Amino acid sequence: MNDIVPDGRGGRAPMPAATIEALYRHESRRLLRFFSRRTRHEAEAQDLMHDAFLRLSRASIEGDPLPYLFRIARNLLLSSMRRDARWRRLVSDVPVDEGSLFASPAEQSLNLEAEDVKRQYQRVIDQLPEKTRRIYLMHRLGGRTYIEIAQEMDLSVKAIEYHISAALKALVRGVDQA
Repeated sequence: MNDIVPDGRGGRAPMPAATIEALYRHESRRLLRFFSRRTRHEAEAQDLMHDAFLRLSRASIEGDPLPYLFRIARNLLLSSMRRDARWRRLVSDVPVDEGSLFASPAEQSLNLEAEDVKRQYQRVIDQLPEKTRRIYLMHRLGGRTYIEIAQEMDLSVKAIEYHISAALKALVRGVDQA
């Protein structure tokens, strides 16, 4: 039986199943550690790892699939973090029920964790170079577009992208180390 299925458009076909299986055997633990350190939830890390391999199995790529796998993993993690942030915003906008004003121990723990993460983020933001911090805050808190920031600060849009990217990398590293 042929493991490669043509894509129907005359382009490259997905990678052979044997290649995906070998990659899974060699890289699944490493990828699981990558997700586990960042999500701190084993089940979510496992789901993300399996999603990454599933997406890789559907991809049509040439050459070494490992960098592509880790790009998929990074994108999945970012999507998961954005989804979680949107969910937290939705939940925080829900009116409080008078009967549930007293937090349960689980809620107290979550609140403490959330406060800890906020402190970690603030610490990292405070340690950013002044220009990077200003650009990041203008974009994230001020809701300004890259173009608006570039015009105000007399910089190129590429420079703004660089500073935002540097801030995000510092935030990921800073929270990861804590």
